[in-house]
Amino acid sequence: MFPVPATEVAVVKDGKLLMQYREFSKEPSWPAPYNKDGWYIPGGYIPWTEDLQKTCLDHIKKDLRGEYKRA
Repeated sequence: MFPVPATEVAVVKDGKLLMQYREFSKEPSWPAPYNKDGWYIPGGYIPWTEDLQKTCLDHIKKDLRGEYKRA
């Protein structure tokens, strides 16, 4: 196993930070203490072969899609 970098993307508009509510407790792949539900900055893991800017934009799109489904 090798380390995989991760990124969080701070999206700020009019002084407000975009946050995403994540329900990690419903995902069995996240063991304690990393399975806490709550508000997080959008982000995720970055495959070694991908461009950083493209990956950040993809994470924002993915996380916003999840928020629209949850709302």
